[in-house]
Amino acid sequence: KVMKRMNRKSLNDAFKLLIVCCLSLTGCKEDIKSLYQKAVNAYQTENYQQAAELFETILEKYPDQTLSLKARYELGNIYLNKLKQPENALKHLQTLYAKSDPGKYAMESLKLIGYIYDKSLNDCLKGVDAYRLLLEKYAAEVDAAAYRYDIGECFFRLHDYEQAMQEYQKIVEQAPNPYALQASFQIANSHALLEHWDEAIERYQALLLAETIS
Repeated sequence: KVMKRMNRKSLNDAFKLLIVCCLSLTGCKEDIKSLYQKAVNAYQTENYQQAAELFETILEKYPDQTLSLKARYELGNIYLNKLKQPENALKHLQTLYAKSDPGKYAMESLKLIGYIYDKSLNDCLKGVDAYRLLLEKYAAEVDAAAYRYDIGECFFRLHDYEQAMQEYQKIVEQAPNPYALQASFQIANSHALLEHWDEAIERYQALLLAETIS
């Protein structure tokens, strides 16, 4: 009888503990949702600093929750586009990419990582690394010609005209696309800057003819 009472008491205690755990988990889920909604409301009223602080709180309190991935993505956008803090944006987007499975968040974080390096931090070669990874994994889901053009422009700005021409040529070979004509023009410019005069003149003339025909 004593053993039966002890077993029953142990079962009751375990059951109570299970209920407490379940309630705690439910509260946790409600809490993160409530915080997220507050952050969204702050963003919608253009209180971007408060929105960022609330999203940061979500990451500190619930780093392993699925909703934290979305919060980190929103933080990246806020720091980049609203608070003009590209270094903070980059930090969150790099973490987001590292923590994300292949899919939307990985793809979007690569886009923004490349953009930040290329346009905000003036380190276009690191931007090229992100763009190449983006094209390797998600070429069918993005405007591939646009990112290839940005890669070509990086090498052009760095006066690596041979590499730039290789990148531009990939765009021309995939025509029609909105960047093919400009890529052809940049190839001609690259030849001119390399003092390949005959090749440059031939390409400029071909571009003029194409413009006349169209």
